[in-house]
Amino acid sequence: VGIGTVSPAATAILDLTSTTLGFLPPRMTTTQMNAISSPAEGLEIYATDTHQWMGYNGSAWVILG
Repeated sequence: VGIGTVSPAATAILDLTSTTLGFLPPRMTTTQMNAISSPAEGLEIYATDTHQWMGYNGSAWVILG
């Protein structure tokens, strides 16, 4: 699927293309993040209370970056 492109990359499930806009991931507090039941490995969010990118590594939430 491509958004902003007529020829999305064949190896991407979602190809977002823009020269004027950014990607905005799900944003929530760490309390809301920790309330996600059985998060999928690789899940990413932006924690609004700590201003950090967070990812789930399969067993715990970790700071990305």
